[in-house]
Amino acid sequence: MKKKIMSMLISAMCLATTTLNSVNVVSAADEEADVPITMGDVNDDDSFNVADVVLLQKWLLGVPNTDLSNWRAADFYDDQMLNVFDLCLMKRALIEKLNGSPELDDPEIREILFGYPDPNSSVSAPMSAIRTALKCKAFCPSDKVLSVDVARRGIYRPQGYEGSTFLYDYSISLYEYGNMLNDERLIVNDNEGGYSKEYTGEERDIFNVGKEYDDIENYHHETVSLDFRNYPSGSSGSIMFMFKAVFLNEDGTLPEHPSTSGGGQILYFYVGEDGVGISNTSVEDAEQSYQTKGTGDITPPETYTGKWHDKNISYNLYEALNDPETEIIPVSITLNELGIDDFVYNGKTVKEYTNDTMGEDITKLENLIYRGDLLKYGEEIYITGTPDGVKWTKEAYDGDVEYFGEELLSKYIVDGEFLKEQLRADLTELKDGYKAALDEAVEAFYTARIEETIAALESQGIRSERIEGTHDIVMYVTAAEFETLSLENASYFSIAFEESVIL
Repeated sequence: MKKKIMSMLISAMCLATTTLNSVNVVSAADEEADVPITMGDVNDDDSFNVADVVLLQKWLLGVPNTDLSNWRAADFYDDQMLNVFDLCLMKRALIEKLNGSPELDDPEIREILFGYPDPNSSVSAPMSAIRTALKCKAFCPSDKVLSVDVARRGIYRPQGYEGSTFLYDYSISLYEYGNMLNDERLIVNDNEGGYSKEYTGEERDIFNVGKEYDDIENYHHETVSLDFRNYPSGSSGSIMFMFKAVFLNEDGTLPEHPSTSGGGQILYFYVGEDGVGISNTSVEDAEQSYQTKGTGDITPPETYTGKWHDKNISYNLYEALNDPETEIIPVSITLNELGIDDFVYNGKTVKEYTNDTMGEDITKLENLIYRGDLLKYGEEIYITGTPDGVKWTKEAYDGDVEYFGEELLSKYIVDGEFLKEQLRADLTELKDGYKAALDEAVEAFYTARIEETIAALESQGIRSERIEGTHDIVMYVTAAEFETLSLENASYFSIAFEESVIL
């Protein structure tokens, strides 16, 4: 039973559809001498635990005031980039560490490992609107190909995603322990080893269907044929059906490290002598399906956010709204950021505060960190060159002097010595100051937005309050009140506490 639970946890965590970015985190400063690290210990407290998983998840979600003290410990793929695949591998590593520990049975631990936000912090970021649902038979005879109904929905009525700003990427691939395999024994739609397709322009519109949780029949459906006849008896594995939006540059070109939004579903298979068993939970269950020659359909469990009367809600809230025994529901409201850039605080807009954190003064200091060790030689660098043999042209040297300016150079290059550590300290202080000012302006924006939203709820006769330490609000409503609720500033709704109130 424990083995089955572990397999289900691993599959579920890799199917989490939280909107996450792929972020290239390497810099020249990060390429200094290697320092021993504990993989997974992203908060740098000498321990790898659930807190590290929560921290990386929040960082990928873009939760404000979230910093990774030790990003290298999260780079499980060792590719100088952090994304959802590193998060999946981190969760699996933690599950393996916790295997056999009572801690794994803690409901909150389970919830985090399944890909939801941290329940203790009440952070409730919306999961992706892009959805994929699968349906197929639990057993396929050896002389047949397995027919899978794939239902997909894209970004419903996308606003701000018109033209060539994104494409849909659809792929079917074999996976093992989070790694995609190039196994030509699997035939997908007559293609060896897998299948992929991109949808651009007007082609994307076929996925803008369905709206509510119960609208799967209205999604865009396609049939996929999986042929396992090249596999010997006893073979097993997993197949990932991935559907995601890939966001492009303004000119329609693909960025070097594009951000994506979406998710996938996994089918597990076990090949026997006279057929193939299929499961949505584990290889063990797939083998059981083969042994029993299961005749029913398998459909992966519903774990995605969706629409409910034009509101983005979590699945646990959807269940509570449809539970006849539930009367009063504590609902967490995540507010949107519409208008935040133009919000004025102490005479400056939030956008101006943001620009300060990436301003020319910051950029110059960051660049000088990497140029100062050469500029300290002054004119000698183009006359005789450095002791290490580096020699510039006079034009290159003059260009750097003009860019940095005599005042800045004389401050950090004194008597032929480059004061790098002083520069680093000053840069950190400058960044911290700009960040503190930005955080204060953002907090002022949310405070104003929260007060406005609470007043709007009060006008509708609904009790609410701010969730301490967050930018979220909790309100107490019935299903009927929630159905008719009108809030302009809300982007997402979920259950605020572990259990709803049953009267």
